[in-house]
Amino acid sequence: MRHWLLALALFALTASVLGCLFIRALRRERRTSAEVRASEAELSQEVSLLRMSLENLGEGLSVFDRQGRLLAFNSRFVELLELPADLLTDGSLYEILEFQTNRGDFGPSESGINVQQRLDRMFQNLPMVQERLTLGGRALQIRRREMPGGIVSLYSDITEAKVIEQRMVQARDDAERANRTKSEFLANMSHELRTPLNAVVGFAEVVSNELFGPMGQKKYLEYVKDIHTSGLHLLSVINEILDMAKIEAGKLDLFIQPFHISAVVAEAVNMLREQANRRNIDLFVDSPEDEIEIAGDERAIKQAIINLLSNAIKFSHDNGRIDIRVGHDAADGLTLEVEDHGIGMSSEVLKRAMRPFEQADSSTTRAYGGTGLGLPIANGLVEAHGGRLTIESREGEGTRVRILLPLRPRKRQPPATARVSSTSPETV
Repeated sequence: MRHWLLALALFALTASVLGCLFIRALRRERRTSAEVRASEAELSQEVSLLRMSLENLGEGLSVFDRQGRLLAFNSRFVELLELPADLLTDGSLYEILEFQTNRGDFGPSESGINVQQRLDRMFQNLPMVQERLTLGGRALQIRRREMPGGIVSLYSDITEAKVIEQRMVQARDDAERANRTKSEFLANMSHELRTPLNAVVGFAEVVSNELFGPMGQKKYLEYVKDIHTSGLHLLSVINEILDMAKIEAGKLDLFIQPFHISAVVAEAVNMLREQANRRNIDLFVDSPEDEIEIAGDERAIKQAIINLLSNAIKFSHDNGRIDIRVGHDAADGLTLEVEDHGIGMSSEVLKRAMRPFEQADSSTTRAYGGTGLGLPIANGLVEAHGGRLTIESREGEGTRVRILLPLRPRKRQPPATARVSSTSPETV
């Protein structure tokens, strides 16, 4: 009896333990099933989000594995390459390339390349970027990169960008052609413009000086003097414009010969001294005792110096001072400086002053006059001799222009840079 009871108790205990274990396993299975369902739902949501992102990418996308199987793509890829939908259902990279080759997508220059060669090239020279035209007239940019187990390609429609680029290139070429035409026209018009104007100025001078007897009416004499003064001013303006046109057109002919720079500086100072005296501006020349001889076009160098001196006088204050310094530079060349203590220029103003026909602003043009060609012409004349013109200026304090010239002409240097003080205000 005792043994029977003991066996019964042992059976009950075993059944109870097994039941607990079964219940626990069942609960664990339920939790695992719930976690699996949750993971599947989350994965499905992520896949849906990824698919939606690919469809709204704006660019075509394709992913192929190393065996040429199409793993992923979006509708933009199908649209840009104009592929039939049934080709992508169970299609491979080989079949897509074969379809494009037969359709003539790659053009006559690629007609000798077979499908297998194209397939092999797909996995070479990565990453890569290339452009090609579709049969529909689209310009595509294809960017391809290697990824673990395959390659990913992005396709962008750059048709509009290419059209804009072509228009910009055409507009630039048209503008350059028009500018060359203008410069060549003005350079060729030098004789036609200067000759009659010289006659007007010359005859006005004869009449104003009454070389063939007095005029009956003094008022006529005043008018003739006004014609003479205006003619001289107009001739000066035309000369500046024609000189600038010759420089821009590359038609500036230089007559190279040796001369002493000090004598040229003295001549330029004497020509402008009366203009300076009218405003009580002192001109001081500092040159070495030993003469510096250079080889160049004396008239062109004098014109550059006159332009710089004229600007210095124009933008100086009354009762001011202008310093002209001549000397040797470290590279055994010539330095010539013209420094004033007038209105000066800011960095933005200086950039405009170095461009033809520009001055500081409209108020400066009204107050001081001129064509705005003084500095550009001087710069062009200096560069034609292989030299360089630089400028240092402080607004409200003055300007210093420095010319660096070789003693013998050499190849033109790159355009001068003006400095301003920092204290101045083929595949799928």
